[in-house]
Amino acid sequence: MPTKNPRINVALERPIYSLIEKLAQERGLSLSMVTRDLIREALEIHEDAVSPGDRVLVVDDVLATGGTAAAAVQLLRRLGADVVGVAVFIELGFLNGRAALGDVKLHSLVNYDGG
Repeated sequence: MPTKNPRINVALERPIYSLIEKLAQERGLSLSMVTRDLIREALEIHEDAVSPGDRVLVVDDVLATGGTAAAAVQLLRRLGADVVGVAVFIELGFLNGRAALGDVKLHSLVNYDGG
């Protein structure tokens, strides 16, 4: 389902989909698990939100350990999407979350190295 903010859709001329963090899987959703601080959470997306070959940019507010972004990439790739990168507003560089993304390009506006 596209975002409820149509201005973003129009400006980008692309639909925006949301990966919703939840604790339970519902019918019609694809699931990827994330474990953080001994808590298991799930990222869910409608299975028809992307089609094989769709080029997708994952956007999030903060990259810390990289678990959520890596799970999003894994989930989208499992649905056949071509993940072209991850973009975040803030990267907590001292946590080395970039390493969890493997070969995926990361773009961050601000990087706090902790130094």
